[in-house]
Formats: sequence, structure tokens, C-alpha cells
Amino acid sequence: MIDLGRKYKADYFISGHTHFPVLENVGDMVLMNPGSPSIPKLEIDGKTIPSVGIIMENGARIIGINDGAVILELKNQKV
Repeated sequence: MIDLGRKYKADYFISGHTHFPVLENVGDMVLMNPGSPSIPKLEIDGKTIPSVGIIMENGARIIGINDGAVILELKNQKV
């Protein structure tokens, strides 16, 4: 995935399939997997947390859709 993002000079590379949220810097690129709003794999305190990703002007977040709680966040990223 990282090589593919670099090939196309992507600022963000967004993937899915694992249903587990990821948000991390990889060089000049941000790797994002928003998790899943319907079949989540992330568990916090024994509860599965459905999630979505949001890319904003000042960064990116992955939030839980039930309460809007921030699960992962990166600030000051290129958009």
C-alpha cells in the first residue's frame, strides 16, 4: 500500500478491508483505514466500536460513530 501511495504521490492513502482503524504518518503520506461503521473489529473495554474517518483542513481523525469520540488523530497534515 505504501509503495502504491508513493507511486501516485498521494498525500493520503485510504484503505479498508481489515475493519480495524489505522491513522499514521509514513514519510510525507498519511495512511488511513477508517475501520468500519457496520462490522467493526476495534474493541475498547470489551465493546466493539464502529468508526469512520474524517479528513479536515488541519488534519485527520478516526471517530466512533456512536458518540463522536476521537479514536485516532493526526494534526497539521496536508489535504
